[in-house]
Amino acid sequence: MQTDEQPQASRWRAIARRLGLGRTRGWWGLASGPDATVAAHLACDAEGALELTRLEILSGTGEQPARRSADVARALGTRRAPCAMLMPVADYHLHFMPGLPVPPPERADALRWRLKDDLDFPAAEAVIGCVAAPVQNQSMEHGLWMTVVTRRKRAFALIAPLTRAGAAIRALDVVELAQRNLAAAMAPANRTVSMLSIDRRNALLTVSRDDGMFAARHFDPLAVALHEAVDDSARRAELIERLALELQRTFDNVERQYATGQIDRLVVLAEPRSADLVEGLQSALAANVTTMEIERVCSARDPALLARAGASLTACLAIGAAVRARSEALA
Repeated sequence: MQTDEQPQASRWRAIARRLGLGRTRGWWGLASGPDATVAAHLACDAEGALELTRLEILSGTGEQPARRSADVARALGTRRAPCAMLMPVADYHLHFMPGLPVPPPERADALRWRLKDDLDFPAAEAVIGCVAAPVQNQSMEHGLWMTVVTRRKRAFALIAPLTRAGAAIRALDVVELAQRNLAAAMAPANRTVSMLSIDRRNALLTVSRDDGMFAARHFDPLAVALHEAVDDSARRAELIERLALELQRTFDNVERQYATGQIDRLVVLAEPRSADLVEGLQSALAANVTTMEIERVCSARDPALLARAGASLTACLAIGAAVRARSEALA
């Protein structure tokens, strides 16, 4: 069994084999944030571990990743490799539900029927992905499912401008799963881990174990308020305490519903990095609070490249997208 101190290289070699990185020219991840769209390229080093080989940061608003199609396609063209692209949060819906007694090939059809009354568009137009997590709950003998639903024509609208410009977009993905991939590198196998990403506009908490997801919550108003209180230490302390309370409520709910055991670690990915945030959360929570270390996910021959990636939340999420297995891609 792995310990916290043991390297994660063997786990990432397994992921790399699933991705086929050793047999191809690697894998791109594409993510957009408030100020930039970032493309991150991963390949395998000589030992089979993941290596960041290129990072393209395209400045400008990132709310619609396809608006700079030619620039993005040009960046991706520097390594002719398939790309997983993160969708804007507004373009998909997440649902957590008890698993259904159907084999994996039939999940999409079963979910289309199950969710048809919850969608604001015809179920026939839905693209559905599903991530399953085993839980110790008698009412969930088929596990907990996190489903991701988007409208087919919206998915096409996101991909089409990039593919027309020459980009090899092979999959659509979501930020919650990119963040899950980053969190997996920060914990030993089969250990539940929580992760908070936060910048001046967005805050996302995920709770996951290996490939499975137990919870995903957004705290965007708190992120905005913390940014606006950057020069008011008393106000920030109050907001951090409020955020800690919301995190603990989520932990308690997950532990109670899914019998995960105590959630004893929280990984924080903040841009800009904030010592008072980490210290405030650590003092308010029983969980051990640590900062994200991108070098636990991948290496780089150029230390400056890895440092640049680690300083950008959007770049880290692009790396998280790049390690997403093609067999699990949503589209």
